[in-house]
Formats: sequence, structure tokens, C-alpha cells
Amino acid sequence: MRSKDWVNVLVGTIAAMCVIVLVVVIVNRVSLAPGGSRQTIITGGIRPESRPLEVWKGSMVVRPGEVADFAVGVYNDRQGQYALITMPAGRLVGVPLQEPRFGPQGISFAVGRESEPRESWVRFQFSREGNGGQARGVALQAGQRYEAMMVRVPSNQIGDLGSVQR
Repeated sequence: MRSKDWVNVLVGTIAAMCVIVLVVVIVNRVSLAPGGSRQTIITGGIRPESRPLEVWKGSMVVRPGEVADFAVGVYNDRQGQYALITMPAGRLVGVPLQEPRFGPQGISFAVGRESEPRESWVRFQFSREGNGGQARGVALQAGQRYEAMMVRVPSNQIGDLGSVQR
């Protein structure tokens, strides 16, 4: 085999490995079939220093008849405002949201690591309804669209979103 052929084989192998890693990441973000289990729990490593300003509990439809519940807490500290998400089905605990926007008309945020390409992040977009304490919208990832909704709840319902001090 010529050296050019070896390079092509190596590049093909690396590309295949990248696709496998991408599939694992996507599967890790979508809830499992009933009865399944997954080892990995992603934690944000943040323990809020104060009570949240806003707390939202929500659900997104991941498959017909199956929902993934989540909780979002919006906090203020010396460094500014930030938000954390916990989603048991996605094995996320106290993970910082990317690009959080909690406005009077709408709410948007993304879930993903800063080291990952932004195109791979799960993006949530909501419109507030009624008195602003309810929101309906979608979660978007890799061309897929998942219906979602959230309801604002009292701040004592957030539970533990992190593991260490921010």
C-alpha cells in the first residue's frame, strides 16, 4: 500500500470515530427507553450561593408519549446573572446554561459545553403566556424539533442543582 493510501485510511478512520463520538453525545442528551440506564452524569460543578430569582419546571416531548422533565434556576451573584438546568432523563445536574435570556416576552437558552461546536448545542426557545408564568416553545438539536413547555414555580422547589461553590 502506498503512503497516500495509508493517509486516506487514517483520515477515514478518524472521521468514523468523530461520527461515533457525535452519535454518543446526541444519544446521551435524549432520554433512554423505559427501563434503560446510563452511567454518565454530567454535573455543572456549581452550587448557587443564594436563592434563585426565578425557578422554572418544564417538560419536552422526546418521543410520542414520552417526556423529559427539567428544572431551570436563574441566579444572581457577584459575577452577574447565570442559570442552571437539571434534567434527570438527560443525566444533567446543575449544568450552566449557555446564552440564557429571560425576558418579559420570551425565554431562550442553550445546553452545551463551550468547548463543543455551537451547532451541537440543544437550543430552547419559549414564548411567555398569560401573566408570564407559563411558557411554550421548542427545543432544537441537529435538525430535530421537540415541543416543550415550562411553568414558573416558587424558588423553594428548585432542589439541589450543583455540587460545589461557584
